[in-house]
Amino acid sequence: MKRLKWFNCGFSFLVLALTWSPAMAASPALSVPFAENIGANMVTLALQSSGTGTGYFTLLSGSGTACGTGTQVAAGQDSTGTMAPFHSSLPLTVNTQGLFTVRNLTQHTDYTICFTADSPTGASLNSTPVAANFTTAASTVIPNPDWGAVGGTAFTAASIQFTSLAFASDGTPYVAYCNTSGTQKTAMMKYSGGAWNLVGSAGFSDGAATLTSLAFSPDGTPYVAYQDSTYGENLTVMKFKNGAWSLVGSKGLTSHYVTDITLAFSPDGTPYVGYTNGITVKPTVVKYSGFSSANPTGWSVVGTDGFSVGYVAYTSLALSPDGIPYVAYKDTANSNKVTVMKYSDGAWNVVGVPSGSVGYAFSFAFSPDGIPYVAYQDWNNNQKLTLIKYVGVSSTWVTGWASVGNPAFTSSAAWYPSLAFSPDGTPYVAFSYGGSYKAEVMKYSDEAWSVVGRGEFSSGEADHLSLAFSPSGTPYVSYTDNHNSYKATVMTLFNTPTITTISPTIGPLSGGTSVTIIGTGFTGATAVNFGSTSAASFIVNSDTQITAISPTGSAGTVDITVSGPEVTSFPSTADQFTFNPLPSAPTNVTATATNGQASVSFSAPASSGSSAITSYTVTVTPGNKTVSGTKSPIIVTGLTNSTIYTFTVKATNGSGAGPAATATNLNGLAVTLNGTGSGSINSTPSGISCTSGTCINNFSSGSAFSLLPTASPGSQFIGWAGPCSASGSLCGVIFNALYQNVTATFNNLPNVQVVGNSQLFGLIQQAYNAAGITNAVIKAQGITFAEAINMATSKSVTLEGGFDAAFASQNGNSMLQGSLTVGQGSLVVSHLTIE
Repeated sequence: MKRLKWFNCGFSFLVLALTWSPAMAASPALSVPFAENIGANMVTLALQSSGTGTGYFTLLSGSGTACGTGTQVAAGQDSTGTMAPFHSSLPLTVNTQGLFTVRNLTQHTDYTICFTADSPTGASLNSTPVAANFTTAASTVIPNPDWGAVGGTAFTAASIQFTSLAFASDGTPYVAYCNTSGTQKTAMMKYSGGAWNLVGSAGFSDGAATLTSLAFSPDGTPYVAYQDSTYGENLTVMKFKNGAWSLVGSKGLTSHYVTDITLAFSPDGTPYVGYTNGITVKPTVVKYSGFSSANPTGWSVVGTDGFSVGYVAYTSLALSPDGIPYVAYKDTANSNKVTVMKYSDGAWNVVGVPSGSVGYAFSFAFSPDGIPYVAYQDWNNNQKLTLIKYVGVSSTWVTGWASVGNPAFTSSAAWYPSLAFSPDGTPYVAFSYGGSYKAEVMKYSDEAWSVVGRGEFSSGEADHLSLAFSPSGTPYVSYTDNHNSYKATVMTLFNTPTITTISPTIGPLSGGTSVTIIGTGFTGATAVNFGSTSAASFIVNSDTQITAISPTGSAGTVDITVSGPEVTSFPSTADQFTFNPLPSAPTNVTATATNGQASVSFSAPASSGSSAITSYTVTVTPGNKTVSGTKSPIIVTGLTNSTIYTFTVKATNGSGAGPAATATNLNGLAVTLNGTGSGSINSTPSGISCTSGTCINNFSSGSAFSLLPTASPGSQFIGWAGPCSASGSLCGVIFNALYQNVTATFNNLPNVQVVGNSQLFGLIQQAYNAAGITNAVIKAQGITFAEAINMATSKSVTLEGGFDAAFASQNGNSMLQGSLTVGQGSLVVSHLTIE
């Protein structure tokens, strides 16, 4: 025995086991079977022999499972004689591959293909089958699933109804439907090349049609069954092969109108159709058996035409994996109970005991392990959905049917249920949710029912739902999209972007805030929205981070959402961003200068926005220096006195800084009196009145005024120093710098001398004050002195008047206009006249 191992790109593998043995002379040689299009729930088998005839195969659980003999394979049995879970046959042409797609497999499971072939006469069966092993793929894991449209919503050209969804073996989704406008014919589309495309003509039925049902034969050919209004609303079946639609049997093949149509294939590729006979109102199943004199339509009734006891509704057909046809229906003649029948031993027999009470909707399917399930609108439970499965009649289960999870598992009434199984055997039900009538899907796993993705995910009412799983194990739902002109829409689960945090969470109404968005699933993001408004711009930094610039907005909190090509992130508290009005500008802003700095004072803004002010910022130009504080005033240091500055103040709250207010500048002026004398400086306009030391005040920037010096008696004004435009004794100052310093010099007049002291004085009192304690001699020029002299210390002084300017000779008297008081000490006076 030789074993070969082969891997495909989907991580499924094929192990080939080929046994060579002497073959009968007339038996066809067998090629090793080949598995292609390996999905999680289906596989296409490629079977080939050296002769024309019939190929037989069994599909057994496990890898390397014993096949048994060629006779057992041809009979659909395993090596023990037990019927194989999957088995069939197909016609083969010499040295040409025959393709057969097996569906409803279990994901990530090992299987063994056993294959043999015979001649057309059946007399040359190869007794030694060949085998190959393969493993179905695991279902695609979607971390954050949500529903999104496949190829956009409402993709049909006109309004439609009765969608039926199925997958080709290569994973291409197909949807059949009936047009409700124009010709009202049946049509089919497939999703390929990123778009929905018609399969064949836009309407392939002869006339108006309804109640479409789509299924693929094992060789990959799509078939559609429908109620044909052109032929008395009888049943017509067509298939698309070799680029054209053709009839399967005759048009309007039934002799009566039909309802509740279901199309399905047996394992050997025979098409079956179940329906409700419109005349007898009973279920009927027909299969295609080929034209003959006994079969002028090409179709024959399976068992009895109308095999129920009484009237029925919602007839639904499904074939078990071993090819036994089952029919489920609402048994209106039996208290509307769920009734399931199967065709075995040449007759239709009830499976278990009828149970429950059906409302207006019904769906029937087999799980991968071959158990029949029925989903129905439960009349006894407010028309909510209930799912039951067949477990066999026993003392515990007297009807043989058991509820899957709680009965009435939907939260409200549900319509148009469609039941399907994921590749791991989990039951899913799609339905139209009562109240909103939007589409929703639920699944039963971990012993509980839960909503799949987002609940009520269609944009509006959804009718005629059809649920199917792709080969990758992803659920798809087709429906009539009432919200979008009753056109067809197909939705599936996509990995949804998920936002876990944003920063910052607040921004101004004017937009422009750079927001970092953290989460998952951002690769390929096509849009970022703040509420309903697109971000001003955004950059996808990685699969877990986006940087977005907020747009302008209105006051309030919105959800930031990230959209991919098909789906948008779920809103949550983690993505909420508040457009917070910024504070208005501060008021009464004044910059008061002192030496090398300014004190910027202000009042709070009229509005703080929608959150408290957290700080104020002063910006100084030139230099763009900023200083922040929490209250007024804010001191700005390190300034240059000779520079003209502009000061602005902004208030900041949780969303950012508001508009700036420009300060009124009060530039500083310092006037300093200097010299040996004294005097006063006064300004016009007023503001400076200085008699000693340095006097400082502030004036509006750009203003101008004059400084006027007045010398005190005995003093004289000498001049100005600093930024002074002098006109005579006046000093003109223009406030064009931060801070200016002007110096006025007053010196004493040279009128009085204290002998032994080089300093000259303008007044006798000044000289007295500077004289020593004993024997001080004061000489005064022969001029008039206007002062009140007060000698109040214990000094002995000689006062001599009438001197010349050099104090060398006395030429007369000095004149005192005032008073002379001697309070202490002694005084000797000469040449002094007191008036």
